Amino acid sequence: MNLFTLKFVAILEFAKGLIILLSIIAIFVASNDKALSYLPAYIQHIYLPSIATFLYMKVISFVNGDLNREYFLFSFATLYSFIRFVEAYGLWKSKNWGYSIGIISVSLYLPIELFEIIRSFEYYKMLITAFNVAILIYLVKSRRIIKK
Repeated sequence: MNLFTLKFVAILEFAKGLIILLSIIAIFVASNDKALSYLPAYIQHIYLPSIATFLYMKVISFVNGDLNREYFLFSFATLYSFIRFVEAYGLWKSKNWGYSIGIISVSLYLPIELFEIIRSFEYYKMLITAFNVAILIYLVKSRRIIKK
């Protein structure tokens, strides 16, 4: 198992989460006049131990019709980022559960990426998919080494 490669994958996953989080904040602020009133409540709950409770409350509010679609998207992107951050931490610390989260998340996105390639072929889509397949293979092989 190459420790440098594992750290690289961990940094990559952290970067994915950070990019999504920053992007959704920028989109939310730019597209919504009420965004600035939502942000203090969001920032107040950004601490990792309470983020799951915060997101759960927002999903329930959305289902009950209390929130608009943009706020639900904001919460979903936050959850996605949180999962990426947890995965990155688990991989950085070489935890078995970090490998599991990584394998599951890459496996979930591969069918979507393949569908996008079939729908409209672009070389960059093929490159991203190949890169994610390489990450999946690396994580599976590395996890087997750790289990032995």
